Amino acid sequence: MILAAIVKEAKLLLADKGGLASMFLLPILFMAGFGLMFRGGGGERRSEAPEIAVAGENSAALETLGASGAFRVRRVGSSNEAARLVAAEEVAAGVVLPNQISASSKAVVYADLRDVRVSGPVVGALRGLLVRSAFAAFLPPGGVSGTPDIGAFDLIEVREPPGARAPVAHIDSFQITVPGNAVLFAFFLAVTVGLSFVEERKSGCWKRFLAAPVSRPVLLLGKLVPFFVMGLVQEAFFFGVGILAFGLKVGGTPLALAATATAVTLCAVSLGFLVASFGGTEKQVSGFTTIAVLVFGLLGGCMFPRIFMPPGMKDVGLLTPHAWALDAFAEVLTRAGAGIADIGRPLLALLGFASAFLVAGLARFRFER
Repeated sequence: MILAAIVKEAKLLLADKGGLASMFLLPILFMAGFGLMFRGGGGERRSEAPEIAVAGENSAALETLGASGAFRVRRVGSSNEAARLVAAEEVAAGVVLPNQISASSKAVVYADLRDVRVSGPVVGALRGLLVRSAFAAFLPPGGVSGTPDIGAFDLIEVREPPGARAPVAHIDSFQITVPGNAVLFAFFLAVTVGLSFVEERKSGCWKRFLAAPVSRPVLLLGKLVPFFVMGLVQEAFFFGVGILAFGLKVGGTPLALAATATAVTLCAVSLGFLVASFGGTEKQVSGFTTIAVLVFGLLGGCMFPRIFMPPGMKDVGLLTPHAWALDAFAEVLTRAGAGIADIGRPLLALLGFASAFLVAGLARFRFER
């Protein structure tokens, strides 16, 4: 009986050509559009200057950094503290200043290199400012004629915070847009699940299922499994296109990538079941769920990276499964050798959301309605 129910749901899904197109083709258009937009220099700038942690007592460099307006400077007592703040994502970069910056005594800049749209401009600005503050040291007695090439001096050494793995080489914008759209559109599966229950109640099919000689838990399982399988196929399709067409790099293990995609799909199907437990018409279910999914996607960072958001908005984003999903994907895609243990926290969060949706749905769901 359960096999027949699964086959029936699969046939209905495959017969809906428009639904299949929206599940598979529309996300690819979003990935390509946003990826090319960011690659071409699009995107928003931060509303305030990023904060950097600075250790050291080089007055000239401190004055230059503070007066530039490019950064908000937080003074710290040691290089270890500067590196710790970068690793904790409390600051955009950490700077350790020697007493006198020179080609043989460089400033050390700690930066998280996972997101090149952030680390690239930050490191570049720091390099220019520190060259400016130390440039007098390179002037020969009596000065020079013309305009010297300050770009010839590289006075900083860029490091990852201690304990961090090296990022995947040649990370580009598709490392952000592919997982962002994969998560966003995965949760639209909740709309499909909710509508499926509404349509079957309206057509009378649900009453016939209840009359079948099968337990109700098995009936629900047969109803939800096809959507779960379709969600897994959808995620595999997204990342397959990302890798083959957009050059997406995967630094972590395939198992970690598969585990994250599975947790995201389980969460989306559970949310759809919770929506179905409220009942309502097709318009009510579609409208409410679509708005909820889009709001979750916006707050969670699917449409606009959370790293650019103010601290308060970052915390709000953690109330959505989308933010945890993107954190897990970011680790798997951008960190060499990342495995299950490295994404344990976001995976547990996703499973927690899925469990909460499922338990709430079971508590509210009425078989006879």
